[in-house]
Amino acid sequence: MDLLKEGLLNGQARHAPHQVVVTHVWGHCPRCKHRIDVLQTHHPGSAPEQDPLFGDEQQVPETKEMFVLTVACVCPAGLHPGAPEAGGCGTSFRIKVPFMNRSGS
Repeated sequence: MDLLKEGLLNGQARHAPHQVVVTHVWGHCPRCKHRIDVLQTHHPGSAPEQDPLFGDEQQVPETKEMFVLTVACVCPAGLHPGAPEAGGCGTSFRIKVPFMNRSGS
């Protein structure tokens, strides 16, 4: 299921100064359907070689048009049995979002 195409999730990436990428993902969690609104800053070289949430799967590199990131649900704590105490339903997922500006702009 492609949540972006179905309009359940929205996302975008923007190039910022100093090779920083800023991403914004909003919409509904694919697991619990609560609202997600996550703004993240990605610094060059800060991505781990291995994503602990996805085992041995390597990080997918960004392209000129798309950026791949991991998003975790952060709905309020206590809403779901077995969920982390800090909040969220316990799901994390990868999403590929389009760049909305050109590199270096």
